[in-house]
Amino acid sequence: ILLHDVCNHWVHILALMGFVLGCYLDKKNYEKLTLKCSEGKVIAELQLPSSPPAPLHP
Repeated sequence: ILLHDVCNHWVHILALMGFVLGCYLDKKNYEKLTLKCSEGKVIAELQLPSSPPAPLHP
């Protein structure tokens, strides 16, 4: 019976699996980008510790 249900609803199962995989990959990519951003801020602070922060608007 399970095989029969899979054969009848394979499109729905495939779409759900794609959605879950996409959410997982998006989360991993976000974590990687966040880590790179925070590493860049740490490196910038180490390189220029005495300089004042740049103004937001000229």
